[in-house]
Amino acid sequence: MTLPDPYPGIEKWTVPAAALYATLRGVRPAGLRATESGAFWLGRRASRSQVTSVIVPRGAGVIERANMWQLSPEVFGTISRWALTHEVVMLGMFHIHIGTSARMSRWDRERVVQVPGVLSVIAANAGVEQNHRTWAWYVYEGSGYREMDPVERDLRIEISAHLPCSAWTADAGSIRVVNP
Repeated sequence: MTLPDPYPGIEKWTVPAAALYATLRGVRPAGLRATESGAFWLGRRASRSQVTSVIVPRGAGVIERANMWQLSPEVFGTISRWALTHEVVMLGMFHIHIGTSARMSRWDRERVVQVPGVLSVIAANAGVEQNHRTWAWYVYEGSGYREMDPVERDLRIEISAHLPCSAWTADAGSIRVVNP
């Protein structure tokens, strides 16, 4: 018996502007404290995938430091259970760096989710910059993350001003909707 590919290829990601707004709104408080923070972008995986939910982990089980953002297994479990009940998967993750570099660190490359087709997006300057074209966009392929050049990014990442996106926060024990 042949099992279906658990990670079908993604040719294009559609990210609602509402997802970018919810992401930046969620990470900005940590950036103002000069600590890293991040968010997960979830949706249904397909050749054309759309982000439908943003989850910003904070609180119990979340470590935000000047050069590190780390989640406990319990936080990942909370998010995973929620995703399963909502029939979505992680399409990408976003995090901020405090300094001026949006380059992936060794920690970023080796200690984060490593799933084919998952995006890793990094914004420098504590997440203050709202222009997504200034962020570094990486995609996991083969055995590592590869940065998309601007041409590829513009072809494969569509920012939609009209699509909705729900926003949530999660910790080691719960997940809660964020009011718009």
